[in-house]
Amino acid sequence: MGRAAKGVAAVLILAGILWGEPVCPASADGGGMSLREEIGARIGHVNSLPAGEMPGFADGGEKTGGPEGGKKSPQDEFFASLGLDKVVLGEDDLREIEEYRETMKNAGLGAEQIEEAVRGFELAKKVSALGPAAMMKAGTSAAKKQDSKTETRETGAVGDAPLPPAAEGYNAGDEQEKARWALGLADHMAVASFYDISDAGMIRAAGLAVSAYPHPLLLNNFAGMIREVSPDDALFFYFSALALEPRNPVILTNIAMSFLDRNDFGAARNYATQALSENPEFGPAFQVLTFCHLRDGNSVLAAETLMKSARDCFDDLSVRLFDDYLEEVGNLDVTQGEKYPLPEEHLEILYQIAKKYGDPERENGADTPGAQIRINPFPVFGSADHYLNSMDFLAGDAERRTAKLTKISSELARLEKAVFGKRGSRGALPVMKNMRQYYAYLVLESYYHFKMRELNWKLQEEDPTDDLLKDYVDAYMTQCRSFRKQEHDFHEAFLKQTKGGPKEEAEWYRKGIRFYSACLDHQKMLLDITRRYTVEYLKIPKSKYDERKPLVEEFWLKAGGLMKYMTDGNVYNLADKRREMFAVDWMDIWPTAGYPVPNAGDSVFVRAVDEAPLGMSSPYLCSISPPALQGALENMQRYQEELAKLSKGLNRLNPPPKVLPKYAFDADPVEIERTALPLFKEPGDLPLIGFEGTLPFSDKHTAYTDGGKSTWIITGESGARGSVYDDTSGTMTTFSAASKPGGSTSVFDVGAKLTDVKDLGDRLDKATEFVREKVFKQKGGKQSEGSGPFGGPFQAADMMKKGQETIGFLQAAGNVKGAGSKMFGEYVTRDRDHRVIDHGLVYIRQVGGALPIENSPELGREVLVMKSRITGVSTKQEFTQYKFKFATVRTR
Repeated sequence: MGRAAKGVAAVLILAGILWGEPVCPASADGGGMSLREEIGARIGHVNSLPAGEMPGFADGGEKTGGPEGGKKSPQDEFFASLGLDKVVLGEDDLREIEEYRETMKNAGLGAEQIEEAVRGFELAKKVSALGPAAMMKAGTSAAKKQDSKTETRETGAVGDAPLPPAAEGYNAGDEQEKARWALGLADHMAVASFYDISDAGMIRAAGLAVSAYPHPLLLNNFAGMIREVSPDDALFFYFSALALEPRNPVILTNIAMSFLDRNDFGAARNYATQALSENPEFGPAFQVLTFCHLRDGNSVLAAETLMKSARDCFDDLSVRLFDDYLEEVGNLDVTQGEKYPLPEEHLEILYQIAKKYGDPERENGADTPGAQIRINPFPVFGSADHYLNSMDFLAGDAERRTAKLTKISSELARLEKAVFGKRGSRGALPVMKNMRQYYAYLVLESYYHFKMRELNWKLQEEDPTDDLLKDYVDAYMTQCRSFRKQEHDFHEAFLKQTKGGPKEEAEWYRKGIRFYSACLDHQKMLLDITRRYTVEYLKIPKSKYDERKPLVEEFWLKAGGLMKYMTDGNVYNLADKRREMFAVDWMDIWPTAGYPVPNAGDSVFVRAVDEAPLGMSSPYLCSISPPALQGALENMQRYQEELAKLSKGLNRLNPPPKVLPKYAFDADPVEIERTALPLFKEPGDLPLIGFEGTLPFSDKHTAYTDGGKSTWIITGESGARGSVYDDTSGTMTTFSAASKPGGSTSVFDVGAKLTDVKDLGDRLDKATEFVREKVFKQKGGKQSEGSGPFGGPFQAADMMKKGQETIGFLQAAGNVKGAGSKMFGEYVTRDRDHRVIDHGLVYIRQVGGALPIENSPELGREVLVMKSRITGVSTKQEFTQYKFKFATVRTR
């Protein structure tokens, strides 16, 4: 505690300019003793102390004052000599005491703590009312008492120590010159006190300066020098300085620190509060209050005052307080509901700490958009099998994470040595920069470590994994036990079946096929249960990962706001590595997404085996893990191999009749298209626009898209194959169709060759004449323009006659029995997760060709029939295609 006031003492180095003239001599209650004489008596006591045995702080065992001890301490004797019980306070003082009492109540202190603080405040008021003369008198009396208890001064006393060269000014004949020398010595006194390098000669010289010029600056700094040597004398000089400067926050805080040394927390709180009333930002006073709050057990107020103290003051005591604070918050037990002592709304204080003496103009890139962390999303495994086959990926990720943490730890050790292991050169002390900013970062990091521990405890408490595993085991074992009983019966029948004659042997094969078929089906169903619960389980680690992710991103962002004030490269790198360690340590995939394995020794597993020992469905494959998947797949492969052997043996005994493969489309094309359900154009459907061309050394490729569906078709001599991808639903339909009986070409290479153009023209002429003769009774003549109800259509017919090839093309397209190429094949449709949702047969008929009209497009027509094996429904789609030089348009 002794060093707590060293920074305060140093502050008074600059305060000397505020006091211009020396203090006038004052008499203690008219007894005739001047101020110099009173101070001299006290200094004489200090000089009588042994120079080689200067005591440090007195601990609690050395204090015998108080009602319990029976013997008063020098401090108690000093206050008793003041006659404070006879001092009558005025109305203003009494009102201030009551206001102080209410303030302590609002601060959340207990009744005893409030009374203790109020007594200290009342004591200060009475001391102030006495004035410096009474205090000097009491100090002189205490000094004389102390002198009477001290034996004859020995040779090793402070007063016998040789004076340092700085004391030469004491012999100046001019009083003003001596006063200037004394004030000049104030800096040396503060430095000696701050760095704890005071020796007997320096103390003796400082006493001479105080006796020569009892200035408040010198009185305060001399008290700081002898605070550990003679705490009672130090308190006397502090009060002497306070009597001359009653509103000085430095002196008030030094007195508070002295009371802390005596474990008088009430008085310490009182004087620290008075100091803050004079300077609300005075850091050392907040340090005193931090100790008081810690003694009261109020960790929230202690944390707040500690942070506020660092805004204005950051010294060795601050470092020790922050280290203790970080250790304590690191040990908070979130499982017991303990809370972080610093509320989130007070984190702003950390930025005030970092900004103090920081240099944000020196941009280090810590608080820029480019410096923000980018955390990969939780892996998309796609399917249960992919996850169950991801052991190598998960193990590799865990190894990479471990290696990265090891590397960061090594770099942290190097940087900590560079920052905290500095050594000063000869005659110079080491300087550590940015400690204020670094400790502000450590507090922020400790807050987010606590928040992450708190979140993980919440996730652990709410973790549904155990419930999901229970449901999984129940569903799996309910089926498994039923399957095993059936398998047991089938297996037993199979084992009992003899292989005597051909009939018995055939029956043996059949029973074996029945047994292994059941085993195969059962294993597939059990594996489907595992897959279903695996997909459900993967939602749990993803949810945990997604909840941690924003907390890490928030910490990274806020830490950058503190780190931007760090100007020392090593300190910045140290904080940056700690920040990286935080992110890597908390954002793990393994073990967050580890494989949950039920207890294989559970009685339900054992009972399933005991109930049906010959059953093949294993209860021990009830596990969401790679071994369970591999075991299930290996069992299925073994069952299939056994089935193949048994089927081969049975076929050898009873060869099956040859059955030709029968397509549902082996029928008249007219019947195929007639029985299919047509799919019409929907409102809003857009035409498919694409390109067609032949790649070098390849078949013809055609690609279409309407923005929602994308189609790719490859057409060659052997048939057509292709795929249709629906962006909206995520489904992919692939098909492959072979021509029957010959080859197949593109749509635009077929239709024009099917019907001779001249023959089509003759057909059109004959049809026109037939209509005119039979309907209008005008053989060989033309219907007059506009006459009759069908004049318009005949005009159109005459115009269309000019494009006989067009009519021929349309007739060929409508001639479903003979026109175009026909192809038969199969199709498969899969969803986003590559699962088969439909499959069946496909029938394609194409017809088309070029028109003999200049710059006209080529025309094509296609009929597509698909019959689902799952639903049994056939659907038909009809398309018209226009092939331009620049693109191909396909519409329904």
